[in-house]
Amino acid sequence: MEDETPDSPRGPLVRARQLLSLISTYGGTYVTRRFAAATLLLLIASAMTPMAPAALKQVIDHFTGVATGPATLGVAIVLYVVSQFAARLLSEASIFLYFQGERRMLVSTCQRFFSHALHLPFTFHSGIHAGGVSQMRENGLQGLQAIVQPLFVFVLPCLTQIGVTTWILFRIDQPMFLSIFCLAICCYSVTIGYFTYKTMASARGALDAQVCAGAVMGDSLTNFEPVKLFAAETIVEGRVERTLLATELKWNAVYRSYAARGAVASLLSAAFVAITILLGTRGVVTGTMSIGEFVLVNTYMLQLLPPIDLITHSVQQMSRGWAMVQQFLKVLEERTETDSVGARMLTPQSSAPAPALTFSNVSVCYGTDRQVLHNLSFVVPPGKTLGIVGASGSGKTTLVRLLTRLVDPTAGRILMDDVPLSDLPLQAVRRAVAVVPQDTILFNESIRYNIALGRAGCSDREVEQAARIARLHDFICSLPQGYDTRVGERGVKISGGERQRVSIARAVLKAPKVYVFDEATSSLDSATERLIMKDLLEISSLATVLVIAHRLSTVVHADEIIVLERGVACERGTHAELLRRRGRYSVLWEAQGHHATSRLHSETS
Repeated sequence: MEDETPDSPRGPLVRARQLLSLISTYGGTYVTRRFAAATLLLLIASAMTPMAPAALKQVIDHFTGVATGPATLGVAIVLYVVSQFAARLLSEASIFLYFQGERRMLVSTCQRFFSHALHLPFTFHSGIHAGGVSQMRENGLQGLQAIVQPLFVFVLPCLTQIGVTTWILFRIDQPMFLSIFCLAICCYSVTIGYFTYKTMASARGALDAQVCAGAVMGDSLTNFEPVKLFAAETIVEGRVERTLLATELKWNAVYRSYAARGAVASLLSAAFVAITILLGTRGVVTGTMSIGEFVLVNTYMLQLLPPIDLITHSVQQMSRGWAMVQQFLKVLEERTETDSVGARMLTPQSSAPAPALTFSNVSVCYGTDRQVLHNLSFVVPPGKTLGIVGASGSGKTTLVRLLTRLVDPTAGRILMDDVPLSDLPLQAVRRAVAVVPQDTILFNESIRYNIALGRAGCSDREVEQAARIARLHDFICSLPQGYDTRVGERGVKISGGERQRVSIARAVLKAPKVYVFDEATSSLDSATERLIMKDLLEISSLATVLVIAHRLSTVVHADEIIVLERGVACERGTHAELLRRRGRYSVLWEAQGHHATSRLHSETS
């Protein structure tokens, strides 16, 4: 997004157009209609406000003998009363309509922002703190209010009053006071422009610091468990304190700009009021002005200079709001995950229960200097199981991200039934693949909700059946609230093994064509692992399976095993073949305390 500066000629127009686009896009017809009706009522109320001093002039001139006729006095009194009452009534009605529209606009915008952020790619979410995104959302909504609300409450009414006042001063033939009034507007306009520029520059730095502070606090609270385990409260508090102090310093620069603007505006206001009184007094003494006209011009100056001062404050607030909205818009301008042009549904071959998977010379780089996989090639026939083992950092987890298209290969292709994954709709790919990760993250919801995340619209009976396969049903039934038990933030109220079994149940419920078990039983005891692995082998007998493991006992049953080392397939074969070769796999096997064919292998084969 082009960053327009306040002093750029195109800046205000571009900002106004983007703001209107944002409101109309996310607000809809409901918001547009209420804002339009509220604006119309407000403009009428603002146009009636300057009528009261004009009517008061007629009353005063009547009593001083300048104007004659009882009809004129009666009309002036009625006009004075009606203009005051009608302006207030219409203003209240317009504000009611405005706040209705504003609330709908904020709710709709927040919903769209969340939906957009949810569909952003893995690369975006992995490169930013979740707390930072939340802070950007809050800043954006506050910024939208900081733009629309002053524009509606102060700027539009004041501009309307200025226009009507200028017309009345022109009509009563007082060019001197008209010139003073126009000069005051010009001086205030220069003040607005200068301090808006300073506020924008300061607000950008302050908002960046605020987003950083929000991200740090969110990260610290989310990871409260290691903080407490290592008694690191002091360390974390110090980190948060430093970010908050940096934010305070940045905001102080913004407030200094506000204070300087207020001081200059006060001096201007005092100067022009003094000029108006002095010239008006001389006009009454010399007979060039009536007392009513003297009251009129002084009332206008007193009545309109404070609103012009409010305009300067409002424009500063709007400039700060625009800086906040810009961060919001940057997230909205991020490209969401999209299907490639010509993406097709799964081919007839892939309608079979188990598809074939092919990796053809696949390489993956994170950034420019970190290559994770190097020309990896393998084929998993339909319904077969591939085991992938290797030390930490060998690229095993990247395979999971590739299969679910969280990341795409830097080079090479991945095919499902001879169809490149990049040619298939993202949702179709992710529906076809179920992942049981090593680190299971659960929502702070019920166990039923977390299991049912595997398939929309599933029945309670299906959820319970999946829990039985994951050896979780008896544990759930022992809880006071059963399947309605809440698991806490990230599942902290249940053990690591129970979280992993929830993840297994979620994958089973999905009934996918491809299972990916990424250290799926690492948190389980050996007895439970054997039982669950036996059940998993049965339910996945009609699916293509990838078992990614550091513990080799979980892959001995695989039809083929690939040993990864620094992103390269250094060995491949069956469990027995790899042991006979006495290579890297054999070394890992013996290092884990195995000296014969595993008991697990004999029980599950």
